[in-house]
Amino acid sequence: MGKIWEIAHLSIYGIINIYGGSMKNVYLLNNMSTDNEIKKELKYINSVDTISVIAGDFNNYEHNTKALEKLINWLEQVEIKYNYIYMIDNRHNLGNKQRLLDASDMIIVMDGLPTKQIKHINEAKINANLLNKGIYIGLGYGATNLGDNINLAKNEQRNILEHTSYRGIGIIDFNIEPHFDEMDLFHNANELMPNNIFNETLFLSKDSGIVTGDNITYINNVYKANFGQLEKLNQSKRK
Repeated sequence: MGKIWEIAHLSIYGIINIYGGSMKNVYLLNNMSTDNEIKKELKYINSVDTISVIAGDFNNYEHNTKALEKLINWLEQVEIKYNYIYMIDNRHNLGNKQRLLDASDMIIVMDGLPTKQIKHINEAKINANLLNKGIYIGLGYGATNLGDNINLAKNEQRNILEHTSYRGIGIIDFNIEPHFDEMDLFHNANELMPNNIFNETLFLSKDSGIVTGDNITYINNVYKANFGQLEKLNQSKRK
């Protein structure tokens, strides 16, 4: 691929992968946060060998290169060590996408327009290659797309013009609605209620997150809508 991929093929730490077996650790984050509580949870990742990064838009190469630079800087700040990192977009052909994903032990799904991202994933035929990894990080609407049966509330800023349902990657069994501040949530709880008809919907605000693995941990301000009322979920601690 030439020089355009030099930034996406870095070998900087020389650390071996410590994850094996079938256990999944899933980190669902509202944003690339360096909040202390987020960093405490991410320290459990420690180190991996190869990371594949799923672009928000497979065709926006300039944005993806900049997003990868920002992601690499964030990974350094939160002390996640790795050997190789690759951005998965349409600069790779189908065979390369599948090979890189099959060789990865960690998947990061970037934020972006969720329906466009899942459309590109489906068109690339990489759904099966995204399964059965040891570690997943979903950022913003990338966390949403780690779900199975996804139901999204109207959000014109994200090109979601009406209540939308679709099949996601299938790693978690509940909905994630990111990028909500507390005032938005309290004013719009009734509008967001349709999302809870099919499966549970949790809402992420700035610097918040959810970790699933041996148990579940809610980091900072995570909410659930119940019959038009908002419930703030208590932080549960990892054993």
